[in-house]
Amino acid sequence: MTDHKELDRYSQCIGQTTNNRAEYIALIKGLERCAQFTRRHVVCFTDSQLVVNQMSGKWRLKNDELRALFFEVKKFEQSFDEVIYTHVKRTNPYIKKADKLLNEAFEGR
Repeated sequence: MTDHKELDRYSQCIGQTTNNRAEYIALIKGLERCAQFTRRHVVCFTDSQLVVNQMSGKWRLKNDELRALFFEVKKFEQSFDEVIYTHVKRTNPYIKKADKLLNEAFEGR
């Protein structure tokens, strides 16, 4: 049973970059932080169809920079029994919470 209790919160300003690169960097940081709490099953919710489809093997990686980040995520996946990638809409309350953290990082809070 999951109680949806927030275990951790993190934000960081990573400078100017593409949305796709930022999504991968956030995923890497998220998996890194999840490893502090579990080594079992992790579900990654994201509004990035690109990340979900690339990590699930449905879409090819055409960008060399994203390919390097993809393999970094794959390395982090080895820390867990299972990692599942799930696409959610931007209206999802957790995505809204993540967007709020993003805006706070931009503002330097």
